[in-house]
Amino acid sequence: MTLYCWFRLAVLCGLTVGVFGQQGDPRYSVAGVVVNSQNGETIKRAQVVMTCFDLKGLQDPNRRNDSDAPPGPQFFTTFTDEAGFFRSSGIPAGTCTLFAQKPGFTPPRSQELGALPAMHKVNVSASVEDVRLTLAPLGIITGKVVDQDEQPVRGVNITLLSQRLVDGMRQTSSVRNVATDDRGMYRLWNLQPGKYYVKAAGRSGGTFLYAGETAPRYMADEAFGPAYFGGSKTLDGSQPVLMEAGTEAKADFRLTMQPAYKIRGTLGSFVPRRTVKFELLSGDEDASASRVSVNGDTGTFQIQDVVPGSYTVRATQGETRAEATVSVAGGDVNGLAMRLSAGVDIPIRIHVTNPPAANRPRESQVAVPSYNRLAMNRFCNVSLHPPGRSGGRTFSSVGTPAAAPAGQAGGDQSIAGVLPGTYRVVVQCFGGYAQSAAYGTQDLLVNPMLTVQPGVDPASIDIVATQGGGTIIGTVAIESGKTSRITVLLVPQFTPTTGPLTTFAMGSSGFRFGGLAPGYYTGYAFSEREEVEFRNPNFLQALTGGVQVQVEDRQEAKMTIAGLVR
Repeated sequence: MTLYCWFRLAVLCGLTVGVFGQQGDPRYSVAGVVVNSQNGETIKRAQVVMTCFDLKGLQDPNRRNDSDAPPGPQFFTTFTDEAGFFRSSGIPAGTCTLFAQKPGFTPPRSQELGALPAMHKVNVSASVEDVRLTLAPLGIITGKVVDQDEQPVRGVNITLLSQRLVDGMRQTSSVRNVATDDRGMYRLWNLQPGKYYVKAAGRSGGTFLYAGETAPRYMADEAFGPAYFGGSKTLDGSQPVLMEAGTEAKADFRLTMQPAYKIRGTLGSFVPRRTVKFELLSGDEDASASRVSVNGDTGTFQIQDVVPGSYTVRATQGETRAEATVSVAGGDVNGLAMRLSAGVDIPIRIHVTNPPAANRPRESQVAVPSYNRLAMNRFCNVSLHPPGRSGGRTFSSVGTPAAAPAGQAGGDQSIAGVLPGTYRVVVQCFGGYAQSAAYGTQDLLVNPMLTVQPGVDPASIDIVATQGGGTIIGTVAIESGKTSRITVLLVPQFTPTTGPLTTFAMGSSGFRFGGLAPGYYTGYAFSEREEVEFRNPNFLQALTGGVQVQVEDRQEAKMTIAGLVR
């Protein structure tokens, strides 16, 4: 061993003594076992992580003063042996939290912490030998895909979907994709607990970029329309798969094969040999353009396996996009011309009817010491959300100020690089409310759907906003210990409006809404935020009960909600 290595070893040993043996403090060991929560068997080679706080350090009278920061936590990591047992030594007296982890398993979840991993706490004043940590195996979904003649279908693209709430709308996202084998079988593994949807959508293969004049040849002359587990063609009618820890579920498909056709065309403004993504949309559903061949030099494309129907074809390459509507009925579609267009900047003009006077604080929940043009520019934020369940890119005006047009006063922003398509507009003002919002002649508070046409200069979004507004101070009356998470939904009973609002009840189930437009509002309380689809008209129409109050400008209204909707 070289002299340098001996020196490094000596330094490391010195540090270890300094950290773990200061002033002869007693040290202990913590030991236990990690077991499978489903069958009680021990789990070998699981990692155990321990976070410890040294109580003596926290209570040391030699600390200079009360403002001294307490000593930070100490971390210890070990692994279980072949029998599933672990031991960590050199642990200071104090409080330690432990958790275990291993690929293919999930830790128990804490309901109080919003489904975060639960921690096992131990108080260390002597060695501890009886810690028991649990892990649950992740879930598995298997299934078989057959046609109407009960024959297995190979190469079917099986997509596992989950849903989440984005600005009050449910959006689906792909968790995993697999393909059926020669027996028509598939397997989805290592699935966290939750609700999933399984979809058979086209043939596996994806977009193939080729060179030269010879396009790849696909032999299939039959295909099937997208289908969810349970037989539905749409997500609304599909049968979800509820995965608990260690669940092994089965989801079989019986598909109806029918004649398949092709959509052929050319992309204009195509950048040679760069990746392009194709989507085939049918209403609010993604019909999955799963097999597409694209000539990497010319932009000529061919979409395979299309069954009769009406579609929107969307192609995206970098920061450009093209869309076209097409109907397929009894034959191939040829000569579809699509031109990729770059995103556009949508100007935003904001006029505040009552800006604060110079050097006078604003009378709102958002304090601005004096009026300045930049502060008023950021008084309202505008965001553009994809309208469908399949999600997509959201564009926002935050941080993108724009120069005011010639001869016009400020309050100007822009939303940069908006790709062609249709979006749902959300206007959010801080410390006030929007009296009106318009896109050209379109009233966005009545109809918030905005369409950006390719190659067309967009109109501006013009907002008239008012600083101030009313306030609602409220409470939710629930039984003690029933729930630790409450979401309050506030629905305005008048139009035009920027729409419903949500917040969390805090403290003793208290909540607050500020910057409200004058009018009547109805409040509802929910135990789970993921239930509150406040941008869904059908959800709002189905609500019953609730508490109504009237809000007046710069006045406080009281609201008490008795119980939860669900």
